[in-house]
Amino acid sequence: MNYADHESGRRKIISFHGPGTVFPGYHTNNFRVELSLTTVALSEMEVLEFTVPQFKAMFKANTALSEQVVNWYSMYINRFLFETIHQTYNSSLTKLCNLLYLLTINQPANSGLVVDMTQDELAEILGMSRVQITRELSELRRRSIVETSRGKLMISDLPSLSALCTQETI
Repeated sequence: MNYADHESGRRKIISFHGPGTVFPGYHTNNFRVELSLTTVALSEMEVLEFTVPQFKAMFKANTALSEQVVNWYSMYINRFLFETIHQTYNSSLTKLCNLLYLLTINQPANSGLVVDMTQDELAEILGMSRVQITRELSELRRRSIVETSRGKLMISDLPSLSALCTQETI
């Protein structure tokens, strides 16, 4: 999980990374904001570390690696563009539905459409308060779209959830 702690004391989760991720990636600029980012492992993992000159040589020599890095940055930028353009103007319910839909559709088939996240984590990703998340989850439960338990959400009506999402999400 990659996140930033804001000077206000709030945390903003920026991204999660799984198998095959090239992160933090490779570029030749020094961006000061990157000094405020923290990355933590949420599970056991194997990590490879390279110096900038080593990675630069691999980047130039390996087309597949170069494509992976470019694709990663494209997804990263697309996420920020989406958030900048749309999330500011969406209701908290729409923001939550968009996130739950995206977390659900990328799961393996027959996974039960379960999202293993706490309400605090959802709030940190969306930059919302826990109270807002609780309120919107109550509404989704009332509509029989989600079921909740400790640290988990199960999407019980994906078509109804998708109807509450923005067109760019679905």
